[in-house]
Amino acid sequence: VRFDKSAHLLRTHTRAEGQAVMLQLDHAILIGAYLAPNSAACDIASTLDEWVGATGEHTPLVIVGDFNEEPCFGERWNHISGFGGTCAVCNQNDVPQPTRWSGTRCIDWIWASHLLTIDKVRFEDVWFSDHKPVCFSLQYSQSHVWSFKAVQTRKWTAPPNVSLQEWK
Repeated sequence: VRFDKSAHLLRTHTRAEGQAVMLQLDHAILIGAYLAPNSAACDIASTLDEWVGATGEHTPLVIVGDFNEEPCFGERWNHISGFGGTCAVCNQNDVPQPTRWSGTRCIDWIWASHLLTIDKVRFEDVWFSDHKPVCFSLQYSQSHVWSFKAVQTRKWTAPPNVSLQEWK
C-alpha cells in the first residue's frame, strides 16, 4: 500500500490450502487471496465467503489474487452480496487471457462488489516467476492524501561506502 493511502489490516487467514489478507483503504476494502489448486471447497473459500457476507453493501469490496479457479468461481460472491462481478484481462475478442505467460492454466481475475469502481484491467509489464500480474485502477473516495512520509533518521554516521566529504 502506498504511503498516501490510509490503510489498516482487518483480518488474515493462513492455511495449507490458501491464504488471504483483508485491508481497509479509507472507503473501500481490498482482499488479497491465494487459493491452492483444487481448493474451491476448502477452508479458504468459506473464509472468503464469510468476509464478503460481513461487508456492508455500500462499502466497495475488491478481491484479487492467485485464484487457480475460472472466473465463474466469483459467482458465489455475487450470490452472497446480491451484486458484483468479475473482471479479467481479455483479448480483442473478449476472451479472458490466462496470467501464466505460457500454457493454458486457470485465468486469474478480480472480483468487485461494485464493478464501476474497477477501471483499466490489464497485464503489468513485469513478471513474477511465470505469471503476469493483473493491474487495475480502483476508483473510490479518499478523505485525504499525505504528500510525504516522515521517516525517522536512524543514525548520522556515514555509510562505509560513502566518503566523509560526500556525506557532509
